[in-house]
Amino acid sequence: MHRYYNSGSTKSIAYFNAILALIIAFMFTGFHFIWFLDLANYIPGGGPDTPRYLRYLVGAIVTVPIVYVISRLFKKEDVLKIEMDKSSRRIGYVFIIFYFIFTFILLMYQAFNKITIYDFI
Repeated sequence: MHRYYNSGSTKSIAYFNAILALIIAFMFTGFHFIWFLDLANYIPGGGPDTPRYLRYLVGAIVTVPIVYVISRLFKKEDVLKIEMDKSSRRIGYVFIIFYFIFTFILLMYQAFNKITIYDFI
């Protein structure tokens, strides 16, 4: 992902953009688990009657530690050392695009059909 962001107008913030893209991928997966296990009402700020400012506050409190941990796991120096050949990059790009499309479709399907774990018990 860093190589993708390392060109054009995002060159100066390529590392940060790559970290944010990775976090968004993890959050999509987390939303699936929360929705599927029907835990949204038990998370602070997850209820339908929660004020918007509290949702943003909870979102920031959850996101900041994740950004910190991910940036510590994938240090900028280590990311810059990685060299991949063209075929490996192409496979990675296809996998990332497939993952995001599949995850988004699955999340929308769960949202519209309100599928939870109780449907399988």
